[in-house]
Amino acid sequence: MLFIPILAIFDDKRKLRSMTRDPLDLGPEQDVYRLLIDSVQDHAILLLDAHGVIKSWNKGAELIKGYIGSEVIGLGFDIFFTEEDNNNGLPQIILKAAAEKGSVHDIGWRMRKDGSRFWADVMISPLYDRDKQLIGFSKVTHDLTEQKKAEEERRKVDEILEICSHSARIGAWEYDVIDDTLTWSGVSRQLREVPDDYQPDLTKAMSFFKEGEHRDRIQNSINEAIATGKPYIAEVIVVTATGREVWCRSTSQAEFIDGRCARVFGILQDIDEQKRTQLKLQFREEQFRNTFEMSGTGMALVSPQLMPILVNKKICDILGYTKEELYSKQVAEITHPDDLAADRDHARRMLDGEMEQYHLTKRYIHKNGSIVWANITVTLVRDAQGQACTCYI
Repeated sequence: MLFIPILAIFDDKRKLRSMTRDPLDLGPEQDVYRLLIDSVQDHAILLLDAHGVIKSWNKGAELIKGYIGSEVIGLGFDIFFTEEDNNNGLPQIILKAAAEKGSVHDIGWRMRKDGSRFWADVMISPLYDRDKQLIGFSKVTHDLTEQKKAEEERRKVDEILEICSHSARIGAWEYDVIDDTLTWSGVSRQLREVPDDYQPDLTKAMSFFKEGEHRDRIQNSINEAIATGKPYIAEVIVVTATGREVWCRSTSQAEFIDGRCARVFGILQDIDEQKRTQLKLQFREEQFRNTFEMSGTGMALVSPQLMPILVNKKICDILGYTKEELYSKQVAEITHPDDLAADRDHARRMLDGEMEQYHLTKRYIHKNGSIVWANITVTLVRDAQGQACTCYI
């Protein structure tokens, strides 16, 4: 906010020089005062009489409000207020408050000559004569429209980010290393199931991570980020205030100033559902692999082109090949020539959708050249889109 002292009005004792003319008339000093005021073009600076009538106008006021001096001098300063503010008596309220309190700082919408609005930062201060009688007001206005627009844009972006963070269950956090203060967003508190007014510190924050490897991983990562600036991503268990265990992904970055870590900040995202699904799938896959590998029956997964993808130890024992050797062969290469036609016909019919499974007695060729008779059951395996991807033998 710019303050322009109206010193030209007063002598060394800050009293009016003459009471024989308009108390706001600067007389011979008018030209000097005008040069001073007109040199300030980013603020509207004007004098009002005791009733709010405009007595002077500067270049800054012309640029901000759109009027030239002859259009407004002699008019009430209420022409700059919105219709709503005028209906509510805001101009008179502001002048009364300035006279009673010594000055008034007001921020709000004001009107330009062309009818457009601008966001104004206004300071109004009272002026008194030698007898301490109110003779007018100084009024300084700064146009903050661009700043207001930028703030609105930031607010909109923040709202969008807040909506996204709630939808995705992503909480933000920031640790000020210098002040040793920790800040959580609303979602960060929700993830830990603490009240909105909960005030965390670093020790409290660490206690929400499951004791043991999860807490140690986060603590070590924070320490390393502060020491070296190394970012981290970790999937850990958070124990909420109600005792629930929730899988979260924690990330951080560090900011250094003059070679010293000033802050560490990041996000905490709820990945509990995805993580538990992933762990279940891993467990089932591990169970399948153990059952597959330890089975007393020879088993294999083959592609629609009848190339082995996965084989177990038993089928290697039956045919005399290592797993690596079988992965390099087509099923036809280890099938007796007299059984190839029937084998291929059944495979074609299954891949064409005529059947999902078939049983066949056929001969394989052992690595040593001997014949191995086998009863096989072949089942079609489809992917998520329903396309044939493997055959399970």
